Order: sequence, then C-alpha cells, then structure tokens
Amino acid sequence: MGDFMHSEIVGFLAGNLPANLTDKKPKIYSLSCAYLADKLKKQGFTLNIQTEKYYSPPTKENVRNLILLALSGEGDKVTYGRPFTLPKSGIFHPDAQKIFPDFESYLDWYRKTGKYSPDGFWVGIYTFHVSALRERGKIEAHIIHALEREGINALPVYGRPHYHKSLKKYFLDESGQPRIQIICGFSFRFLRGFPEETQTILRKINAPVSMPLTAHSIIIDQWKKSDRGISPIRVAWQVCIPEQNGAIEPTMVGGKSAARLKGMTDVVYDTVPMPENIDFLIRRIKAWHRIQIKPNAEIKIAILYWNHPPGKQNVGASYLNLFRYISNILPAMKKNGYKIEGRLPTEEEIKERILLNDRNVGSWAPGELEKLMSAGGLIRIHVLTYNKWFAKLDPDFKEAVIRQWGRPEDSDVMIKNGEIIIPWVDPGNIILLPQPSRGHSEDPDKLYHDPKLYPHHQYIAFYFWLKKEFKVDAIEEVEHYILWQEAGRWHD
Repeated sequence: MGDFMHSEIVGFLAGNLPANLTDKKPKIYSLSCAYLADKLKKQGFTLNIQTEKYYSPPTKENVRNLILLALSGEGDKVTYGRPFTLPKSGIFHPDAQKIFPDFESYLDWYRKTGKYSPDGFWVGIYTFHVSALRERGKIEAHIIHALEREGINALPVYGRPHYHKSLKKYFLDESGQPRIQIICGFSFRFLRGFPEETQTILRKINAPVSMPLTAHSIIIDQWKKSDRGISPIRVAWQVCIPEQNGAIEPTMVGGKSAARLKGMTDVVYDTVPMPENIDFLIRRIKAWHRIQIKPNAEIKIAILYWNHPPGKQNVGASYLNLFRYISNILPAMKKNGYKIEGRLPTEEEIKERILLNDRNVGSWAPGELEKLMSAGGLIRIHVLTYNKWFAKLDPDFKEAVIRQWGRPEDSDVMIKNGEIIIPWVDPGNIILLPQPSRGHSEDPDKLYHDPKLYPHHQYIAFYFWLKKEFKVDAIEEVEHYILWQEAGRWHD
C-alpha cells in the first residue's frame, strides 16, 4: 500500500519491486494519488484505487476495512464494510455528532447547545476535510474551544477543490454579506487555482486572514529547542504561498508529539495543539477585531522607517522616497478620520525634522546623542521603568541580552544619564519613529563571538513603550523586514 502523493514512495517501489515476473506481479493498493504513479504503471503494475476511498478520511474503521479489503483480494475469507466518506464541504464542530450542510442548521445547533454568544464576533476557521474528525482535528478543536471561552463564535469549515466555492458558501450570506469578521486559514496555501474567483470572494468577506502553522517535519520539542524553527522549504510552503493568497500573522499552533505504545518499540506520532501558542493567536485575533470596531479617530498607529546604520545619511525604506511617502500618506489618513493634529507638514518639512531630530545615533559618534537631546521632542524612558518591564521577559532571553549588551544602566546604545532615548515625530494618534538599530554597527565584535545577535535594551524598550505607554493599535513598517530578522524563531 502506498500514498503516492509522496514521490519518494513511487521511486522506492519502482526500484525494489520485481517488475520482470510474468506469472504473478505484486498487488499495489493506492491510498492516495494513484494518478501520480506513472513509473509503476509503465513497469506493468496495476494499482487498485478502490482502497483510496478508505483512506479519505483515514478513520480507524476505514483503515480496518481497508486492510480487510486487501486481505480479501489475496484470497482470505474475510468481510469488509463500505468506506465512511465526508461530504465535499461542510461545517463541523468537535462537540457535534454530524457535519452541517449549511450555516442555518449549524447556527440552530450552536444556539441550542448554548455555545452561541450574542455579543461575540465570528471567526471562520477554514481547514482540511480530515480535521472534521475528532482524532485528526485536535488543533482546530483546541482553537474552537479557546475562542468560545473568550465569548467568540466559531464557524469551522472544511472544503476541497475548488476551495473558493466553500469560502463563498459558508462565509458569505445569501445577499453576499460576510458572516465572519476574522478568518483563521489553515489551508490557504491551496487557493492559487482560481485566483480571480478567490480574490473576489475574499474582498467581499473583507476580513484579516491569520495563518496557523503546524510543525510537520519535526516534533514540538525539537521546534522549541531549535534556533531555526521550521525549515526554509517549509517557510516557502507554509508561509510564503499563503501570504501570496492574502494570509498574515503566521503563528505556530501545533505539531507532532512522539510516543511509544505499550508493547511496541517503534515511535509513533500524534498531531497535538500547542496551548500557549494558541492563546497567543487568540490574543492577536482579538486585537485585530478591536481595530475593526474602533473609530478611526481613536486608532493609534506607529509608522516605522529604516535608519540603519544610525545617522543622517541612512534614513530610508528600500529605495522608497520615504519623505514623499509620508507627506502623501498623512493627508490620506486624516481624510479617512485618523487623528492628526495641526497643519500637515510638507515633504521638505518632514525631511528636515527627521534628519535633524528623529534619527538614531550611534554610540561611536561622540556628542551626537547630546545634540539630539538638546533639541528636545524625544521620548525619555527612565531605566528604572524599563527594568520593571524587562524583568517580566523570559529568563533565558534576558540572560542572553545582558550577556551581549550588559545591564540596562551600563548600556550606551541610545541611553544617557539613566534615560533611554527614542526619537519620534508626534502629530497625534499617528506617530513616526525610526526603527531602532539592530546593533551590528554598535559593536561588530559581537558578531564574531556570538552567531546570534539579540536586541539591545533601547530596541526592547522601544516596543515596550509602544505597547504600554502609547498603547499602539497597529504598526506600519515602511520597510520589507524588521522584527523577523531578530535572533531565534521570531519569524515563527
């Protein structure tokens, strides 16, 4: 038996099965994708595709009957049942005993069971058909229950090609209005087949699409200990392709867990949720919804621009005319109701202000930080305040930061007289700030002694201040990379 979705299985069987037998060739039972096994067919092998129905989905009873079917084909006097199959698409729930064919029947059940929250918003979970089964959908089940504990309504949906049809059927009502406010998209890497139809439907739904990830190739414990996280090929497959289809917020939510069953020496694997990561995903979903319902005039946004290495000549954003971009975007935001106080600055005024006062200063430039501070208009965070924030971080992370950069009070990267300095332009609820320097130019020797460069204290304080003091709702990065380049698995 073979799952021919994996090309290596075709190659293994083609290279190891005796193809030159004339009397009786081995029987091959396909679990999936027999149409991909051309090499075996050319060698004269016949593939039994009847067994594929028993492997989609591979429930315990289906696998049992699949084996009995194969034994029957070999002459054993055994009986086997019909395969259990799932509808092509549907709505499911881990606590329900059936698949719902439409939203109305699901909502009726949802209300009767007391799961429906009248004041809650809706999250649509779009996933694979096997996740509708309890034994295979443990990650989705955990997310569903976590959402419901927070008073958020869950609409879990699965579909098969053509995927855009199930998106439309379940996430839009009869009048074309969205039923959901957020999408949690497990299967968004498979939406490229009908780009125009999919784009039209997603525009009508008009909801952020979060991207839950699972560690397929390594077990969860390996992922947690790894500095790389998922492999580059998995990043391309699990992250880049869904991003092309409109997904954001890649978050690891589960993976393989190894176990040994009683009486067995081989290791078996189960796919299980990662509760702490799912809690993080739920917080992000709630944050996106807060932005959806908040009036534009109350939304606080930080626009970050690139300033590395520190200094006047290195303000930019990957060849984008930063100053013109800002002079264009601020009027557009004000027109759309975002709070921007006073007269809108011109392109030249923005340029003058940023180059004079709102840039990073290298510790290797004597007197420059003092000049910046004398001009005023800076964020000043006392080291004692920062230490309270810093104390709440992961102990291993804190130890690595202190090992590389020393204690906060001893650091000289944008820190002076016990204060951490952050340049900014403050026109209201929309603020402009230079992305803190990564630290490469502050002390190049660190790169020789430690392959991982952790963020320095001003870098950490910068994001703490945005969250705790400014209470930022969203960050716009006028740059193609910032946070994900930090040490470790930040991109996961």
